[in-house]
Formats: sequence, structure tokens, C-alpha cells
Amino acid sequence: MIGKNLEGDNTLKHFTGKQLGLESDVDVLIPKSINRLRTRGSGSRYTHGGASLQEIIVPLISITKKRKDTTTKVDVDIIKTTDKITTNILAVSFIQSALVKDNVMARSLKAALYANDGTLLSDQFQYLFDIDEGSERQREVKHRFQLSSQASGQYKNQQVKLILEEPIEGSSKWKPYKEFSYTLNISFTSDFDDF
Repeated sequence: MIGKNLEGDNTLKHFTGKQLGLESDVDVLIPKSINRLRTRGSGSRYTHGGASLQEIIVPLISITKKRKDTTTKVDVDIIKTTDKITTNILAVSFIQSALVKDNVMARSLKAALYANDGTLLSDQFQYLFDIDEGSERQREVKHRFQLSSQASGQYKNQQVKLILEEPIEGSSKWKPYKEFSYTLNISFTSDFDDF
């Protein structure tokens, strides 16, 4: 209660405006402990909350997570039959390591060949690995990467990388997942335009 010339009893704590740092000659009465003040109106008609510990202290809860996440994303690898690229087409077999289940989630990936300086040298392949039934052979996904003429010219006899990337959740950016090295050793170029 806030007012002037207020007098409390043993259920109320009395403060003056000066004690509370107020530039006024008001008196403030706050209920002690679990005591309540009766108010006008229907319903409960009581208000409480004063100088009791549970009313003036804000609890801070510190949570330590000890249990590890029980879900993971499915692992994806490639079946690498060679480490040299001799034509403008590189056939790659991607293999999903396990079936997608309740605790194993699908993984979205994009893959392409890049030079060491970051130049894109092929088309980009994007796929959602979400196979939930079948044998290991049925979890194999094949793609034929078409290399640009720049790969057989400027980057001939150099190391290139097949980079697999996965999306960063909540953004449009991608992060590296895995990479595999190859040596470009293309002996002739295609007569056709780039992809």
C-alpha cells in the first residue's frame, strides 16, 4: 500500500519515502511473509507479494546437459576407383552408409570439382540422402560430373578436389563435409561447349 500517514501492524513492513529513495513524504506498507491484503471487487479479493523471499528473489537455474544427442545424420561416402581424371566426365558413386531411421536422419549434400584456387571446374550435383530401405548396393547414388574446358586446359596435370558440402541450418550457406583429391590428366579436350 502507498499513501500518507499510514500505520502498519506486525503483519506489515513500514517504509518511508526517504528510506526507499523517493523524493516524497509517502509511506509504503508491504505484507510480511505469506500475509495478504484484502482488496475490493469480486473473486479472490486478495493481493499478496511483499518482502517474502519468494517475492523479491528471481531464481536462476543452471542446466548442465549430460546426455548426448541421440540422433545423427546419415554418413555419406564415395566409392573411389581411381585418383586420376583422364576424360571430361568423372563418374562418381555416392554411398549412404546406413538406412534412415528414427535416430538416423537424412543428409542433404551438394558436390562439385574445384581447383586449388577455388575455381569451379564441373557441374554441381545436389541430392538428399534419405534412403530408408534396401541393401547397401541400393543405397548407391551415381552421378557423372561434366568437366569444363578450363579443367583440361589451364588446370591440366594439377590436383583438384571433389568437395562435398552440407547446408548450415537456418541459413543459405553451405559448409564443407568431405573432400577427395584427384589429378587432372586429360589428354584431349571436348569439341563441345562447356556445360
